[in-house]
Amino acid sequence: MSVDRCICRNVTFNQLLELSKHLGCDVEKLQDATNAGYGCGMCIPYIHVAVKTGKSRVPVMSHVQSERVMADANLRRPQEQ
Repeated sequence: MSVDRCICRNVTFNQLLELSKHLGCDVEKLQDATNAGYGCGMCIPYIHVAVKTGKSRVPVMSHVQSERVMADANLRRPQEQ
């Protein structure tokens, strides 16, 4: 099983990866341009991994893995800001 999009905004990681060719790999810029991750925020660590690896499908992560990605990237989910 894998994650391939921001469900709240219906933005696929393919779309984000394509956009990153023009905007660069800054996750915040991609989020601002598409609103991906600005719903529930659960996809933010997946977006980060997709952009970092260039893969449009990211394996489902455990809560611990997700939190590690968030901490490593110094990211916060929208409700924490």
